[in-house]
Amino acid sequence: MSSLEKWTSWVDRVEPLERLGFFRIVCGYMLLRHTWAFAADELEEGFYRERFHLPYWEWYPELSEGAYALLLAAMLLSGVLIVVGWKTRWALIAGAALGWFHLLLNEYWYRHNRYFLLLCLTLLCFSPAARSLSADSAALKPEDLNRGRVWSLFLIRAQVTLVYLASGLSKLLDADWRNGWVLWDRATGGVVTPGAEGLAAVFQSHAFWQAVTVLVLGAELFLGFGLWLPWTRRLAVWVGLLFHAYIELRYSVIVFSYLTVGSYFLVVSPERRNRTLVYDRASPLHRFIAGWILALDWFEKVRLDPRKGSPLATLDASGRLYRGWLGIAVVCSALPLVFPLAYPFTWLRFLGLGLDRKVGADSEALSPDASPRLASEPGARRSRLLPRLLGLLLSASLAAALLAGFHLLRALGITWEDRYAWLPVILLTLALAATAQRMQGAGGPSGGKA
Repeated sequence: MSSLEKWTSWVDRVEPLERLGFFRIVCGYMLLRHTWAFAADELEEGFYRERFHLPYWEWYPELSEGAYALLLAAMLLSGVLIVVGWKTRWALIAGAALGWFHLLLNEYWYRHNRYFLLLCLTLLCFSPAARSLSADSAALKPEDLNRGRVWSLFLIRAQVTLVYLASGLSKLLDADWRNGWVLWDRATGGVVTPGAEGLAAVFQSHAFWQAVTVLVLGAELFLGFGLWLPWTRRLAVWVGLLFHAYIELRYSVIVFSYLTVGSYFLVVSPERRNRTLVYDRASPLHRFIAGWILALDWFEKVRLDPRKGSPLATLDASGRLYRGWLGIAVVCSALPLVFPLAYPFTWLRFLGLGLDRKVGADSEALSPDASPRLASEPGARRSRLLPRLLGLLLSASLAAALLAGFHLLRALGITWEDRYAWLPVILLTLALAATAQRMQGAGGPSGGKA
């Protein structure tokens, strides 16, 4: 293979597509959130042309109030179809085209996060995102299901990288940002309370916010590169989750936060079943743990190996064997829903904790290439259906409990802004889509590191 072919091989690369499917669902919800904000504004404050607005060009079409309502309705419908994955390609084209048309109606509507949303929708128009986690995939041939070229995935990742690098470098070149004055002013309003002591004095000090600025700039620049490198990718995802959680709680940028976190699905490696969990099939606790892991394993990273009388053990993607709860943490770090909590515990392996150094016989028995015990027994595939349905039911119950809790807090007068309600809805949808596709029988290559 020539050097040119190596550099351009990503164009023809064929891989599993659930990463694009997850990102498509997030983009669909963000199109709904973006459009609903304008619809709510229209209901509360009236038609936008009756208020101060500034068209980009004199020749650009000006809509009547009825036509504008139809535009918003069409954008909402496109968002629903993108999430469901029905007529996905046309829904993406319609959502992107209508979104661009809407954005150009008024210069005062431009925001970086809105531009980023429409750019992601535009790139998804050229992707095979309809082949995974969608209603359209039900009509596909088995060989086409969840498989396709992923060049568009790399273009979206490149766009996310440009966002991080542009943001970090622009702040680095700005003296006020670089020296910590911007964050200090946003936190204190430029006012320092005389005689403040303890933590209040610390939070009002310029030195503290200068240190925070260093962390912010370092995080953005690290995310620009770290998400591409295999040995830093998982750490970059974890840092990014904390980074955007802080931004969303502190400043509320909604669409941008959800889109960037959703783009982390795109950096997941395509390899499957490259981790093995061995457990005692006679232990109710072990079976419960295995059932939850199977239900939450959206990317099919874990191979279950039930044995009689076996302790909990995990063989990771690098061929290292771990015992007990550290092994569970290593497995859970491959599960999207629990990754933020599980991943820090895997750092304990650097201290040698939980690592079984006597891996000669066990490593051969636990090899990812070895056939799993009981996998060839009659009904083995059907026996996995129950824990998947159990996991789906528990996920739905958890989402319902979160929504009920949200309304209870509102009823008690405890405010919890509406933007947080999108999170359980999106997670429930992703869980439903992943479970439906696994029951449909989508698969992919196994082996390799993740």
